[in-house]
Amino acid sequence: MLGRKLIFHWLFRLIEWGVTGVTVVMCLVVFSQVLLRYLLDQPFGWTEEMGRVCFLIFVMLGAVLAYRDNRHLGLDIIETRLAPRILPFFRLVKRILIILFAVVMIQEGFHLVDSLYASTPILSIPFSKLYLIFPVTMILILILSVIQLLQDLQVLRDRWKNNFARLSLHRAERPPERKEPKAHFD
Repeated sequence: MLGRKLIFHWLFRLIEWGVTGVTVVMCLVVFSQVLLRYLLDQPFGWTEEMGRVCFLIFVMLGAVLAYRDNRHLGLDIIETRLAPRILPFFRLVKRILIILFAVVMIQEGFHLVDSLYASTPILSIPFSKLYLIFPVTMILILILSVIQLLQDLQVLRDRWKNNFARLSLHRAERPPERKEPKAHFD
């Protein structure tokens, strides 16, 4: 348990550093492109392409971090309006749907990577390597989803046990019902 937490801590720390680094590079590249366009009317050709690559990596790794923190685009409108008793079941269904989506995206992502033979025009980055970010991030989201699903199942199991124990306790505490004598109307 502790080993798993330590691995995830360092994995997400690495992803956070990666997102920070890609953001800094993207800002510098885009700023230099704008600056050179206005000063020299001739920006470097590679800056636009590098900005796109950085943005793709930023978005995909940022999606993993957002999902980890439950800040992803979701069904918050529905979740905030659900009754507390129904909310764990809703989250369970949501996690299962995310797991199914992740599995499909991983499979199709690897098919996409296998089918690409071209590369970016200026930087010559193979698209197969560039688009590998899709299945990799979906694998991370899948792992997070399974962990969150197991936690949701644990919450439901604990809630069910508590309700069952409370029900049993109420039945044991009740005094036996006294039957009122029936009135006779003779």
